[in-house]
Amino acid sequence: VQQVTVNTGVLQTRLQNIDNRLMALEWELISQENKLKRVRNFLRLDDKNFSVKSLYSLSLDEVSVGENIIGLLEEYEQMSKQFTENYPPLKSLKEQILEAVKRIEPALESNLASLKVQQQTLNQRRTDVINDMELAFVATQSQSSDQTDVSIYEELYNDMKIQLEQARISYKIGDEITERFTIIDEPAIAEKPIFPDRRFIISISLISGIIFGVVF
Repeated sequence: VQQVTVNTGVLQTRLQNIDNRLMALEWELISQENKLKRVRNFLRLDDKNFSVKSLYSLSLDEVSVGENIIGLLEEYEQMSKQFTENYPPLKSLKEQILEAVKRIEPALESNLASLKVQQQTLNQRRTDVINDMELAFVATQSQSSDQTDVSIYEELYNDMKIQLEQARISYKIGDEITERFTIIDEPAIAEKPIFPDRRFIISISLISGIIFGVVF
């Protein structure tokens, strides 16, 4: 039972670690999905609604070609304050930004796919650990039941030993009593009565009468 208890503690620790990793992974998935959503929304913008403001919320330093995009955005912001959208260098910057952002999309999709695989793997491990915990619980209950059965059998066996010992003692005492009282002569019926002896009584009576007559 102690070994099963130890295994159960190890499984509980393992399950807690998996749950912590799954929670962190879930937040990462949400973050990557939001980034991918912003990128796709940005790529759908037409010329009239074009704006780079949504790109600043992407944490560009954490994505591929992010540093390049940051440099392009800074340059675009400075130039857009001085020139209109029709200014050729500004248009060129706009195209460069779009191309760079387009390269972010497949990278984010790849990251999401990898994270989802990790999530599936962890979920499978979590299921396996839970199954192992259920088996350990059943084993604990089974061992407890076996222990209870053994205790019952031991108690019955001890009672039987006591009863057998009592019977053995009684049998031994009976043998000792039989040995103490040994029959020497076989019983027999007397041919004549031992008492009273009539002749003896008559003789005593005559003698007593004579002595009483002489004296008195």
